[in-house]
Amino acid sequence: MTDGAVPGRQVRISDADRERAAQLLQQALTEGRISIAELDERMQQLYEARFANDLEAPFVDLPSSPVAALAPFTGPVGGVLAGAPTASDPGDVVTLSTGWATLKRDGRWVVPARLSVEVSAGSMVLDCTQAQIPHRVVSIGVSVRSGSFKLILGPGMTADINGISLKSGTARSKVDAVPDQMQPHFVLSGTVGSGSLIVRRPLFG
Repeated sequence: MTDGAVPGRQVRISDADRERAAQLLQQALTEGRISIAELDERMQQLYEARFANDLEAPFVDLPSSPVAALAPFTGPVGGVLAGAPTASDPGDVVTLSTGWATLKRDGRWVVPARLSVEVSAGSMVLDCTQAQIPHRVVSIGVSVRSGSFKLILGPGMTADINGISLKSGTARSKVDAVPDQMQPHFVLSGTVGSGSLIVRRPLFG
């Protein structure tokens, strides 16, 4: 046993740990190890996980597991769990952030496989109706404090917001959550403070 370790102590995982685990699941989907339906099922297990041991179930039959990458607890009670290394190059994650301003992406743009969205008190709109989406599954890590985030999807595109944790804000999806094998599927995780998150189709007229 490592000096200073607390025997039998369970350590709670962080949002960053869940995001890294989600990246590993998406990698397994890309490699053809699991289907989109299996991805959704395992993502649900991932979002419900509270402790490091809870992360074992979604990866029981996969070669990569985030559990092995988590550093053991070696500090005093109240210490911080060291973060695991990312599943892929950090450059693969595109970060969009805004403070008090409004940030909007629309028209023809390329949607990356992994996005990190940070909204403080402003607003962000990602309109994907005319975007180029080369990946079947798009993961969006969300951090909304008191602003608003809108994700606008085209026909057939689906989104899962089960990974969103609310404090005093709101999160709502007006699109189907069940993936369409022929259309992109968006998986959202993270937190909404006193702000709002909405996933919807475009408004016409």
